[in-house]
Amino acid sequence: MKRAAVFAAVVLVSALSAAAVRCPVCVKKACPPTPTCRGEVVKDACGCCDTCAKMEGERCGGLGDTAGTCSSGLTCVKKRSTNSWLRTFAMGTCEASCRVGDGASYRGTVSVTATGMTCQRWDSQTPHRHTMTPAKYPSLEQNYCRNPDGESGVWCYTTDPSVRWGYCNVPPCASCRVGDGASYRGTVSVTATGKTCQRWDSQTPHRHTITPAKYPSLEQNYCRNPDGESGVWCYTTDPSVRWGYCNVPPCASCRVGDGASYRGTVSVTATGAACQRWDSQTPHRHTMTPAKYPSLEQNYCRNPDGESGVWCYTTDPSVRWGYCNVPPCEANCPAHSHWSQHGSACRPSCDDPSPRCTKGTRTNVPGCHCETGHVWEGDVCVPLTDCPARSCQQGGKTYQLGETWARQDAPGTTCSCSQNGTVHCEQKKCPHGELIGEDGSWESVAPGVPSCVNTTRSKPVARTDSNLYNVNEK
Repeated sequence: MKRAAVFAAVVLVSALSAAAVRCPVCVKKACPPTPTCRGEVVKDACGCCDTCAKMEGERCGGLGDTAGTCSSGLTCVKKRSTNSWLRTFAMGTCEASCRVGDGASYRGTVSVTATGMTCQRWDSQTPHRHTMTPAKYPSLEQNYCRNPDGESGVWCYTTDPSVRWGYCNVPPCASCRVGDGASYRGTVSVTATGKTCQRWDSQTPHRHTITPAKYPSLEQNYCRNPDGESGVWCYTTDPSVRWGYCNVPPCASCRVGDGASYRGTVSVTATGAACQRWDSQTPHRHTMTPAKYPSLEQNYCRNPDGESGVWCYTTDPSVRWGYCNVPPCEANCPAHSHWSQHGSACRPSCDDPSPRCTKGTRTNVPGCHCETGHVWEGDVCVPLTDCPARSCQQGGKTYQLGETWARQDAPGTTCSCSQNGTVHCEQKKCPHGELIGEDGSWESVAPGVPSCVNTTRSKPVARTDSNLYNVNEK
């Protein structure tokens, strides 16, 4: 009976696998329009139509990657199984495959040293005895490279009895962003206006619900985009400015066509394997050397030989080479923008939504251009209605950001021009020893005056609590 059940399960899964990998003839005209993605645009499991790459925390993998492929800087982490047949069908979750700084926060699955040696499991004492155990450092999973002790990079003990340990070749997270920056893991920690970012695990000066407990990518006070904004952002340490976008440049290291001209710094394959240096012959011997091809720098993905995309040899002795997931330049534009070969260098922005293009302004400039109704704010496209105001309007007058003034029509009331053009007004309680001047401001008087007096009307002003006008919240 058990054998029959197992046989039936095998037949069922085999049938499902056959259906999953059966792809029709690719007809580009039958594909839906290219979607607007938070990250990169990639090909579907059949390699035909455009689809969105999966972001951190999303499901991935499956037979033939039917559940999706991860965006650059992320790798599909699957639950390990001793059954290779089951691993074929396994789905996983997209996780960061790069390191920030010395890699103390790295939780990827690289498990081989930079010299190609397989890592020893952290819960094993063979062949090397050690005190770096999962009981002391919970982040030490299986035989994945980690940095629990403040080394200069991630490392592991090796399975070679003659080599105790070695550093692992885990690439640093990009200092630029792809799309709206959802996969950005860099260390910029200041807004485009120069405000220092508040730590994500802090509720001071701004209380919020965007916490590391909900979004593991929120490290220290680094700019991130966990909630689908137009670009990376952070809360600020300025009590009067709740949040702001950060000026993280788009990755200029995109590829055109097959990537023959690509000169970026991606150094990991689409499957998460670290790249072997081009000037190294370990673990794979080859003839693609910098002496023959000067563009082959360090262990960066390249396409020196006319392949269909950029690639590299890997540091995994069992996998000679693999393609790298480098986005096409067209997919590298921020959200709410598109790539065009025939744009203008005269770009609408929050500072100048309708610029007058002077004679001689270049046209037919290839690049990203904001969609209709959106303008540039730094290096992201935002709705015109979301542009941060540079001034405030009240009573027919214009006030600059940060300026304060006294309202003459409401004695004792002081207003200020806050973020996004919001007017913040407060009516002061009447203190002893002060009165309201003719211009509506507070003036000191001699001690002993019993109450606030309006000098223009000679009668007391009523005591009132502060009135706080609306402030934009995130």
